[in-house]
Amino acid sequence: MKTLCGADCGQCSFKEDCAGCVPTNGRPFGGACMVAECCIEKGCGCEGCGEDCRLRERLAAEFNALGIDDMEEIT
Repeated sequence: MKTLCGADCGQCSFKEDCAGCVPTNGRPFGGACMVAECCIEKGCGCEGCGEDCRLRERLAAEFNALGIDDMEEIT
């Protein structure tokens, strides 16, 4: 299955229920994916993400916002 971000779908436990990232324009399970949105917006397919990409900061903020007590802060 082809992805926008380069994830290995073969390793995913949801692959049988997934509609695919590319065919669904980054919404394989119906909801938004911030990685797919960034890849589509920049047209980079995430292979070319560099240090100037703010995606890492957005992902860290999303994880930290979960408020899981025993999870270390993601940087």
